[in-house]
Amino acid sequence: FADPLNSACVVSPVVQAMSPESAGCSAGIEVTVTGLYFCNLEDVRVGEEYAAITEITETYVSFILPSGSGSQVVELITTYDVVVEAGTFIYAPPILSSLSSNQVECAGGGLLTVYGQNLCEAFLLVAGDTVSITELSPDSMTFEVPPMTSYSESVVAEAGGQISNALNYSGLPPVINSVSGGPFGCAGGDELTLHGSNFCQADITVGGVSVDIVSITSTAITFDVPEATGTSAPGVLNSPWGPAEFYVPYSPPVLYAIFGEPDCYGGSTVTLLGSNLCDAQVFVDGQEVAVTYNTATEVDFIETGGSGTLDVQVVAPNLFLWWSSQF
Repeated sequence: FADPLNSACVVSPVVQAMSPESAGCSAGIEVTVTGLYFCNLEDVRVGEEYAAITEITETYVSFILPSGSGSQVVELITTYDVVVEAGTFIYAPPILSSLSSNQVECAGGGLLTVYGQNLCEAFLLVAGDTVSITELSPDSMTFEVPPMTSYSESVVAEAGGQISNALNYSGLPPVINSVSGGPFGCAGGDELTLHGSNFCQADITVGGVSVDIVSITSTAITFDVPEATGTSAPGVLNSPWGPAEFYVPYSPPVLYAIFGEPDCYGGSTVTLLGSNLCDAQVFVDGQEVAVTYNTATEVDFIETGGSGTLDVQVVAPNLFLWWSSQF
């Protein structure tokens, strides 16, 4: 196009205007720069990318905008390697509109897709840290979900120094699929393991009392069973994303033997031997008597006297009948 006999073609281009000066991040729109002395133009560069020129005259040049982000300088390059700045083109900032899911596994590792606009050349920050992108397009980004560290995590896109609005996702509630262990003795001390999902950052209560956790992963949690009475005790796995209920099985009480020499005057000690006798109550002929000693394997009580055959009952706190006998 340049004519060496045309004196105008040896003059550096003079830029007057550029239209449009901003657009979305996708390539394909046509931009026109107007001015004077464009006959010796050879290239148009937007940032680091060269644009495809569609038309050149002495007074304007049109080109196809490449994809990009942020603010990019537009340069006109002549056949004499003269570079003239035509202005700054501003790509629209990234905008996030939705997530493919608002809840994820607390351990992370899955894929999540964020939808929006102007995501060309963007990277994602989750809870302030950059995450690995597996797929990227102008209107969506798929990333690997990192392990959760709080109740919810923020997702922000950044492209060309421009930061998007934030979206948030949270963890799925815990689910208990099975219980390993038990039935347990009333004295506790053994280990029980819960199996399921989304156990991250969980704690356990049994009968309203916090227990010691031995080990924990997102899918299994092992804890020391506390002392309890009855045949089961309600438990709750508490996580930041909700509770999950379960029951700890306990063995019923068993009596093996009864020892003592009661007389009609009362006051003597009678001993009951067995297992799972924690917090026992003793009734003689329907009347509760004083328990002087109580462990998981022994109950001592003071008999109140009487004559003939006396009926002895040992009862659990929650009205579970443990055993009855006579002496």
